[in-house]
Amino acid sequence: AKSNDPAVHPALVYNSVDDLVDQSEQATNEVIDHINADESPKFVSKWEDLPDGDWLPNDENGVNWYQDNEGRYWHSTDDGFRVWDE
Repeated sequence: AKSNDPAVHPALVYNSVDDLVDQSEQATNEVIDHINADESPKFVSKWEDLPDGDWLPNDENGVNWYQDNEGRYWHSTDDGFRVWDE
């Protein structure tokens, strides 16, 4: 007996809805990781989230300064740390 089901490419066959959701979430996470890798944050809410780098002396106004390993300068703000943008 010949099957009436159309031929489906194996890549399009999912064992269950859960498999489809898992694959979708994995693809989404890969895109997010790619975006995050390309765009460094310009703000963090706490000093523990700063990228690797070194603390610099505070300025005369008591502002904390930090230079990350990419050469960007960060300064303390009321809500965290921001990249200095001249």
